[in-house]
Amino acid sequence: MRLRFLVARVRGLFSQSRVEDRLDEELRAHLEMLVEENFRRGMAPDEARYAALRSLGGVESMKESYRDQQRLAVVDTLFHDLRYAARMLVHRPAFAALVVVTLGLGIGASTATFSIVDAVLLRPLPYRQPDQLVAVWGALVRHVGTTKNFDSYPEFQEWQRSNHTFERLEAITWALAGQTLSWRGKPQRVLAIPATEGFFSLLGVHAAQGRTFQHEDLAGCAVVLSHRFWKNQLGAPVGIVGGNLTLDGKACTVVGVMGSDFDFYPRQSDLWTLITPETDNLLNPYDYIVGVFGSLT
Repeated sequence: MRLRFLVARVRGLFSQSRVEDRLDEELRAHLEMLVEENFRRGMAPDEARYAALRSLGGVESMKESYRDQQRLAVVDTLFHDLRYAARMLVHRPAFAALVVVTLGLGIGASTATFSIVDAVLLRPLPYRQPDQLVAVWGALVRHVGTTKNFDSYPEFQEWQRSNHTFERLEAITWALAGQTLSWRGKPQRVLAIPATEGFFSLLGVHAAQGRTFQHEDLAGCAVVLSHRFWKNQLGAPVGIVGGNLTLDGKACTVVGVMGSDFDFYPRQSDLWTLITPETDNLLNPYDYIVGVFGSLT
């Protein structure tokens, strides 16, 4: 009987997910052990069980006492560990700073990773036929398959001319994003993203007000505003489509405002400009790199 009691205790140590079952088994084993001892002393079976129950006390009260001991032990251990950790961090500030930085980097990396996975894998892209959209990267000849590079605008133009794989190719760049916008006499720095004429139509998205870029816009300066910028920075002016604003000293026409649900990297984009043959540094492959996107045929 003692062997059964010991086995029950050992099993209880490795079955934390079944605390109540462990308590019942331990109490039952202990009760049977007391009944057997009373029986060996000459008591009748019923008397031996009654004496064992009386000696053991209330079963439910013993369970609750055990639960309290377990909870107190866990809490006491937790506070002890926290006090010890606090003392270690106070006495070793350099180590404490390293721990904080490491935790910060780990949490930040985990958050960024989940954001990417959530946006790319868990939720479908909010564009037309998202499964047909691809990003086109360049690679060094000696390192094919191991590196991914953005491409120069001349490379993108050559790909467009010789393309037989994609239905179409379009480009966007972040190389010349920071510009100064003046509207109603108030200058401000904006995140203006240059894109090719068919970029929005490649994604299959439309402007909430006005339109996106068209071929005729290549003759001048045209911009498409993000909904956030139109609402928060410009004050949601009515009738802005067709109006003018000044971008780096050049008069530009607002041809459209995107909807609040449109999103593309980077999310902080204030507006999009049109890449034209007169765009600064257009032919410089080192100053003007582009991200190339295509749709499969």
